[in-house]
Amino acid sequence: MGWMKSATYTIDRSADSTDLVDFPVLIKLDHTDATQAGIIALCQSAGQDIRFYDSLGVALSHEIDTWGTDCYIHVKLPSIPAGAVTTFYMYYGNPSCADGQNAADVWSNGFAAVYHMNDLTTSTIKDSLGVNDGAKKAANEPVEAAGSIGKAQSFDGSDDRITMPDFGLLIAGAWSIEGVISPNAVATAQTIYARRAGNDRVMVWIDGGYLRYETFNGTVFTTKGGAISVGVSAFAVTNNNNTLTLAINGNAVTETVGAATINSGATHLGSNATALYYPGLIDELRLSSVARSAEWIADTYKTLMTPATYAELGAIKDYRRITVSYDPNAPVSFAFRAKPFSQLMAERSGVYPAVWRRQ
Repeated sequence: MGWMKSATYTIDRSADSTDLVDFPVLIKLDHTDATQAGIIALCQSAGQDIRFYDSLGVALSHEIDTWGTDCYIHVKLPSIPAGAVTTFYMYYGNPSCADGQNAADVWSNGFAAVYHMNDLTTSTIKDSLGVNDGAKKAANEPVEAAGSIGKAQSFDGSDDRITMPDFGLLIAGAWSIEGVISPNAVATAQTIYARRAGNDRVMVWIDGGYLRYETFNGTVFTTKGGAISVGVSAFAVTNNNNTLTLAINGNAVTETVGAATINSGATHLGSNATALYYPGLIDELRLSSVARSAEWIADTYKTLMTPATYAELGAIKDYRRITVSYDPNAPVSFAFRAKPFSQLMAERSGVYPAVWRRQ
């Protein structure tokens, strides 16, 4: 049996000047919208039948972040050109197919770890690459909670933290940290992400209502990014050979910094290891061994914070067959709408998922 329906999505970057390559786009299916609720209802119980294809019929890798009342799916588009509108398609409604996710490929473009903040167990969080799962201080410290993008981790601001492998990030070279947070307070010092060896440290933190970056290796260097408020914000910190960019909700501040020389150290989320505990939700965290561009940061903010307007849902196509019973002794007439022969052949040859079957 084939797929019953497809949904069309478009991304309008006609006003942009730089192409994006292998970019992860967030698709949200909102149960309060009748069309999207219909999509959810027609899918398998965990969205196993979801498939994505570009306008040429080439399969696109995807990962389901959360499948529930609302559903969140990350799709990697190999190219989103500037000065153009990009179209792609989601096929759904196949009750018998196997799960088609390929999370490792979605996050293949320089990502070292990706955390959607889903519990793997009550004591660990899942890395979508399947390599660098994070360990909580103890069971439910922090605790999984509802976030703005599926699940989040709720930090109590007292002693909750998550320890992760030493990625070697936040030092000289190229790296990026992107995420979505929802702090309960922003006036006092609190850590989002830190790498520490003894007193030496590099960290991304909040203090005095601003996103900040700090290194300490005998000498303290600290730089201030944009203002941050209580509530949901997307942030990014990138380093390109000591050119540092801090961004809050797409607004960036760039500064030249000195290189930190911490060769190794434990990596922490929500704490600098012993203090400066973060109060609030962390909803998404992505660590990369490349410096993301200004355009990448701006579009990541858009797709994470406003997914429905970044990738706009358009037409729904129905491929279901109609069975007609009739009296052979009575006159009957039928009207058929044909697909272009090239599309039928593409679908028949397996480039698209099978949506029709000869009887």
